[in-house]
Amino acid sequence: MGNGLRVDIKGTLGKYGYSNIPDEITDSILTIVTNHALLTAKKYAPILTGALRNAISSYVDHEGKAGYVWIAFDKIPYAIVAEYGSRHRLAHPFMHPAAAAARAKMKAIIRYTAKKAIEEEKAHGNS
Repeated sequence: MGNGLRVDIKGTLGKYGYSNIPDEITDSILTIVTNHALLTAKKYAPILTGALRNAISSYVDHEGKAGYVWIAFDKIPYAIVAEYGSRHRLAHPFMHPAAAAARAKMKAIIRYTAKKAIEEEKAHGNS
């Protein structure tokens, strides 16, 4: 894996107090969030030849509870200039928006999952 964006679900779940979510659910959340980050990075990547967009990859490590979205800057050397800009070129970020989108998506999914669990618990408790 080259330099790039790393989406880590484990730390975020604990941060929001949802560290006891079952593994099946965290695996699903992780896959959804990683795919969302990948699609966002590709959406915002500048298109000259398409090589940059095609070089963005992702991987989900379910054991390590982490998702990765990256671009190998050594294979596409101008990617770092596109992301951060240079003296002669304005920045055209695509990985930073992907990280922000992943965080927002993760928060939304966790809140929705927690809300549904609370509703189900209330429904079963009132029966």
